[in-house]
Amino acid sequence: DVIISVAGDNSFSLSCTGSGGSHSASTTVESYQTFNGAVVDDYIRGSVVFIDTNNNYSRENSEYATTTEYEGKFSNLNSRTGNLISSGGFDLDTGILLDRFFLLNKLSSHSDFIVITPITSVATFMTNPSTINSVLGIDASIDINTTDPVANLSSGGIYNYLYEKGNQLAVIALSLQNAINVYNSTTGNTKDYFAGIAQVLEQEYTATPDTVVDIEGEAFINKVVDNITA
Repeated sequence: DVIISVAGDNSFSLSCTGSGGSHSASTTVESYQTFNGAVVDDYIRGSVVFIDTNNNYSRENSEYATTTEYEGKFSNLNSRTGNLISSGGFDLDTGILLDRFFLLNKLSSHSDFIVITPITSVATFMTNPSTINSVLGIDASIDINTTDPVANLSSGGIYNYLYEKGNQLAVIALSLQNAINVYNSTTGNTKDYFAGIAQVLEQEYTATPDTVVDIEGEAFINKVVDNITA
């Protein structure tokens, strides 16, 4: 039995000697760390989760995919570099089909549990995603990549705020997507809308450093609409 403790290519050699003579051989084994996670706006069941290794925002046959179970959980994905993507699914509370709801988390390091949320989706498209907590006013102690907003609601306070910000971002992105798809007779998903929100967030934060961006205000929403329209 051999325990592989390092992810990536591991080389092994074996030499044998017996009555028939001697022989040696070698091989390289690619190993992975695996992780579990959840897709959360509220929990989204039945969404397709995969790691987009070539950054084209669609799943290739070579990219392993899994599906979230009833409470939005998925398991045993192999750690790779790329965007962790959730596509489609059903809102657990309402049963509403979210067939063009596209959520992302840009993988930067391994963790045993990773969430995909509207907040991680916006952070994916930020030039400096490490500022996301400051930009939205999320408590600095919260790791947005590993904290399940729904599971922590009972803790109140900073976790209720985290949940609220995620819901607000989802409503903005999904509402704009639906409105523009109807207007243009298109079938776009929320990816571009989260990207548009991220651009405006960073512009606003740069203009007034260390000030939380008010994403609930009409002024911010108008700027997002103008940015996406442009």
